[in-house]
Amino acid sequence: MDAPEYAVTGTPYLLSGCVRSDECMQVPGSDINVSISSANGTAVYTSQDHADDSGNFSVTWTPLNVGRYAVTITARDSETLKVGINGTTFWSPCGVVTASVLDSWGTDYNESAIWGEDDLKKNWHLYGDYLVDIDYTTLDRENITYDDLAISGSDLLIISCAWDGGSWEFTDEEISAISRYVRDSHGIIATAGTFDSSASNNIGLAQLFGMAEIAGNMHDIIGVFMPYYPDHPLFERLDDPYYVQRLTTNYPWDTTTGSVLARSEDGYSAIIANSVTGTDQGYTSVYFNHFPELDDGGAEPQLFYNAIVWAGTSHPTPDHDLGISRFRHPVRIDCDGSARFGVTVENNGIHDETDVTMTMSVDGFVINTTIIPVIASESKVLLNLSWAPKSPGRHNLNLSVSAKGSAGYCDDVAFNDHLSAKVDVPVARFDCRYSDCGVDTDCDGLYDHLAINIGMDVMVAGRYTIKVDLNDRYGACIESKSSYTHIDPGKHIVRFNFTGIAIEDNGVDGPYHLKYLGLYDDSWTHNRLDYIPDAYTTAPYNHTEFQPHRAVVLIDRTHRTDKASQYSRWIESITDMRFLVREHDCGTVNESIFEGCDVFVIPQALEPYTPAELSVIWSFVSGGGGLFVIGDQFPHIYTNLTEFAGIYWEEINRHNETATDITPHKITDRITSVYLPYPSATIVVSGDAMEIVRDDEYDVMLAIYEGPGPGSGRVVGFTDEDSFKNPYIESGDNMVLGENIIEWLSGGAGTVPQGDLDCDGEITAADSVIALEMSVQGVYETGADMNNDGVVDSLDALMIAQSAWCAE
Repeated sequence: MDAPEYAVTGTPYLLSGCVRSDECMQVPGSDINVSISSANGTAVYTSQDHADDSGNFSVTWTPLNVGRYAVTITARDSETLKVGINGTTFWSPCGVVTASVLDSWGTDYNESAIWGEDDLKKNWHLYGDYLVDIDYTTLDRENITYDDLAISGSDLLIISCAWDGGSWEFTDEEISAISRYVRDSHGIIATAGTFDSSASNNIGLAQLFGMAEIAGNMHDIIGVFMPYYPDHPLFERLDDPYYVQRLTTNYPWDTTTGSVLARSEDGYSAIIANSVTGTDQGYTSVYFNHFPELDDGGAEPQLFYNAIVWAGTSHPTPDHDLGISRFRHPVRIDCDGSARFGVTVENNGIHDETDVTMTMSVDGFVINTTIIPVIASESKVLLNLSWAPKSPGRHNLNLSVSAKGSAGYCDDVAFNDHLSAKVDVPVARFDCRYSDCGVDTDCDGLYDHLAINIGMDVMVAGRYTIKVDLNDRYGACIESKSSYTHIDPGKHIVRFNFTGIAIEDNGVDGPYHLKYLGLYDDSWTHNRLDYIPDAYTTAPYNHTEFQPHRAVVLIDRTHRTDKASQYSRWIESITDMRFLVREHDCGTVNESIFEGCDVFVIPQALEPYTPAELSVIWSFVSGGGGLFVIGDQFPHIYTNLTEFAGIYWEEINRHNETATDITPHKITDRITSVYLPYPSATIVVSGDAMEIVRDDEYDVMLAIYEGPGPGSGRVVGFTDEDSFKNPYIESGDNMVLGENIIEWLSGGAGTVPQGDLDCDGEITAADSVIALEMSVQGVYETGADMNNDGVVDSLDALMIAQSAWCAE
């Protein structure tokens, strides 16, 4: 049989075949019965016919509805009465949309795009009623001409993230050819970095999309998009709001004649069309300034399919179509301040419309009604509306338009009659007040911190989270910081102390850049209240003005270990002791990762290390390195790591224990109790390994090993990783123990006495002065917190002075 894979609804489906005997001889004059059924088994067509003198037959049927059809053919030889059966299936789409991808990311990396496996073509019926055929090879070349585009005959063009990192900048001649082809009533879709500053000539295409000629740069966004027109064909089968997988966009951007169809929750990304309905330009254009074609799953294939169908099909001018377009509003509005909104009411229909009413409501209450006496066909009216919010929070703003004066008026295009948006009246926000200074806590002439003050305006008291990165001038992140604290109403200054050793180790002179400044509420979803991608630039420091690190602590993240963020309070504490903390987060454990490393920390590995990795770790310790293995769930994994040091792990089952059986050692200096929330392992030692901490049942919770001779490596095994996690690090003497362990493993002579802030081995009046300076500057260090109340203040300075007097 010759059976096509599909037939567009309303066009004939032609199936032809030949009846043959078991010996492959043609059987003329056979009786032919044909049955065609829909997907639910209902017969939609039957026929009876005869094969011709050569045994050939054909069937023609025109499907009227979109769907999958099954064809069953029965042939009967009238002489021998033998019967043969055959069958096939075919799909009937309502149409076919063809698209061609121009030279861009989507051609050169098509295997990573949503069209790379021809999924949208093969499985079009999972997304809608049109078959989409995307050609990503024919136009994958430079110096495209109008004739090249015309020969392709595509319904629309796709420019997929054409940034210059892939040398995808179009020439003036190519831009002219593309613009001409699109204006010949063809659609176009562009995405992401097409308007990136690295490919600035591409901005010549911006007018096709109703975009301002602004070349942006890559930014991170919140992956939540709020559709302004929830019923728009572009958002069919998508959630409202919908979530994207690829959290990057191109920013800044702005529109001229274009309309925003959807905007990301933080306002930095949008979906833009030159016409909401696609009827007033002779073509349809869509710009995604995020990256939906990357095959990460989620809603993106459906979104891109919808865009191809909408931009690649015609939208005839309707009889009646009032709509809303070009809506502009501030992303955030001050409480009790007045905000202005711009919106265009347009008549896309053939007929003039009278008594047109524009209604604006907030949270379901109508706040503005505007009557427009008449709007002529294919004309627009610009309106400016205002609103003065009285309460903070996220408000639902809705606009709708209707015509009351036209008898028998019925809008033929309904999805643009109403528009919705989320408008933030923030409960808290950043207020653009910044300052910075270097902080020398130990008076040695080098900065221990770079303090950056950030202004905030808080309307509602509550607990807020602030996150921020400090980057060098090349864009590399030096350090990320976060703060979770209660803030009362009013204007406040929040200080972040970026670690001097991280700045010095980075090796790049300032100025430094405060990036990705985000403010979040205390809800379970942690709603982002404010976000500034490029917040502040510091004074021009030299990196040599900052304190160098004493040693490097490397935390393994490659064997399903705990996240370092779970130990952030402990890491902050050892960072204050001038230990530089890094993470090994990809690849294997090999010799190269230990370059410059002093202590290797394994926080509860759930996957075993290979023999090659174990050998490298043992060599690191034998060469003088420190190894800290924490965990309890898989004793065999930890035994493999530490058996060379005489430390073996065995399974037990305990919870909520406080260990007070402690052997005096440099590690246990100032330790009277260790809290173990959920220990499920114990340690057995042999050889030179030593028991250090035991629970009430004499099971060993902490053991150590020190190799023979000066400069030998050291090992610590501890059986409950929870003891050093944020919820329990302040229980018992866990924090001091964690500090002592890192100090000892690094080869230090134990921690400096509490209160010795200039690290000279003595507590003197100079240390008291340093504590007072820390109190004034808002700097916190564990060694200065003499009464362990979480702050460094004048009382701590007094206690240090008293200790100095007693020492004298």
